[in-house]
Amino acid sequence: MRAFLSSLLALTLAGVSLPGQGAARLATTAAAIVNYPVFFTGRTVVVRGELRRQDRTTVLLGVGAPKSVYLQFTGEPPADGRVEVRGQAFDLGRLAQDDARLAGVDVQSILDLETEGRWPASGDVLLIKVSDVSTPPTPPAPSVRTLALEPERYEGQRVDVIGRFRGANLYGDLPQAPGKSRWDFVLQSADAAIWVTDLRPRGRNVDLDPRARVDTGQWIGVSGIVRRQGGLVWVEGQAIRAATPLEEIQEPEPATIVPVPGPPPDVAFSAPIQNDIDIATTSDVRIQFSRDMNAASFRDRIRVGYLGAGAGEVPAVPPFSARYRDEARVLEITFGAPLERFRTVRVELLEGIESLDGVPLAPWTLIFSVGAR
Repeated sequence: MRAFLSSLLALTLAGVSLPGQGAARLATTAAAIVNYPVFFTGRTVVVRGELRRQDRTTVLLGVGAPKSVYLQFTGEPPADGRVEVRGQAFDLGRLAQDDARLAGVDVQSILDLETEGRWPASGDVLLIKVSDVSTPPTPPAPSVRTLALEPERYEGQRVDVIGRFRGANLYGDLPQAPGKSRWDFVLQSADAAIWVTDLRPRGRNVDLDPRARVDTGQWIGVSGIVRRQGGLVWVEGQAIRAATPLEEIQEPEPATIVPVPGPPPDVAFSAPIQNDIDIATTSDVRIQFSRDMNAASFRDRIRVGYLGAGAGEVPAVPPFSARYRDEARVLEITFGAPLERFRTVRVELLEGIESLDGVPLAPWTLIFSVGAR
C-alpha cells in the first residue's frame, strides 16, 4: 500500500525543549519549579535558595515560591543556610511509585509530612535529587544567568544584559510566556534564559523576528526593568543593540549526575477505543499516555487514513491537526472536515515518538469505524 499523504500537523510546543537545542542544565528558581512542574520534571537544574532541615527531610525555600522544594542528598545534607544545588527535579505526582528514578529517595518521609502518607497529585510535592551543593557566589553584575537564578536581587531595577536571541521561545528554553506584547522574545546565555517584553527586536544593526528561527543565535544587548511573577522572569525592555558574543563560562556537570531514564511510555487510554464502531463523523481522537511526552517528537510521526481503498487507488487521508496537552498527557487529533460515513479509520503513531526523558514509545495503531452520522 502506498504511503499516506501528509497532513497538517500543528503541535503545541510551549514548555517542551526541542531535542539537541536546549541547555543540558537549566538555571532557574524554586518558584519556577513549583509553578511549572511538568516542564521541569526529569530535567537537570541549578537553583539557589535557603536550605532548611525539616524533621527527617530537607527543603529549599525560594523567594516567591508558594511551597518548598524537597531536597534529597546522597549523604549528610549541609548545614542550614543559603546554597546553590544541582540535580534532577521531579514532580512526584507525575511518577509511578516504583519509578527507578526515585531509587534512594526517602519518599515516605516526604509523604508523611505532605499528604499523610498518600501518593500525591501532580504539582503537590516537588523534589530535587541533589548531585552537587555549594555556597552561591555574590554576583558581580547583572547577567542573564544571575537574573534567572536570583531575580529578587534585581526586581524593579534597570539592568543591561547580553545574550543570544532565541525568538518567541522557539527552542523551549522556558515553560511559558508572560504574554506582555506581540514582540516578547527569549534571551539566552550558557544554561540560563529570561524573557524580554514590550520591546520590538529592532534597532541599530538589529532587525529580528521572534517567530523566525533563521534570526535566532544573534547576540544582542537589552536594557530594561527586571520583573518577575509566578515563576517567570523578564526584562521590560527599553533599548536593544547588537552585541559582541560573551565568553560564556561552561561549567562541567558533576560526575555524579547520571540521569536515570523512566520506564517506557505507553498508551493508557484512547477515545475512540480500539476497534470501536458507529463513531460519529464529527468525532475527534484523544490518546492519553502513561508518561509525560516530548511534544516535538510527534511532528511528522502521526499518520491517519481510511482503510479499504480499491486496487490502484491512493488511500484517502482525512485532513487533521494535532495538539499535545502536556498537563493531561493527551494528544488531541482534530479533523478539518467530517469523517466519511461507513469508513474505517486507522491512526498510527510512528517510530520516533518519545517521553520527555527520551524513552521511545513503541509504534501504536488505533482502528475504528465511522457510523451513519
